[in-house]
Amino acid sequence: MTISEVTSRLSSLVETVSSRESRVIIEKDALPVAVLISIEDLQRLIALDQEQARRLATIERMRDAFADVPPEQIEQDVVDIIRELRNKDEEALRAEAETVVERRPA
Repeated sequence: MTISEVTSRLSSLVETVSSRESRVIIEKDALPVAVLISIEDLQRLIALDQEQARRLATIERMRDAFADVPPEQIEQDVVDIIRELRNKDEEALRAEAETVVERRPA
């Protein structure tokens, strides 16, 4: 929607958007430049932005904590940890299967 269309229909657009029936993309010179959204949509976007910022901060802290470790060593450590966890999972599954077999009536 162009800015002039939005201006002329603002009241009805706000009503439609606030009832969460629609989102309005506003264009200038045929390019999207803004959006009219409900407050609920805005709150969701803010929450998503905050979550992304928390995750990026966590990644940055991890990067800083391992700044002196060569990337190859980190990759190898990750491979080793995954292998260890998979082995533990396989052992647990085998133990569970053996328990099931032992409980079967003869």
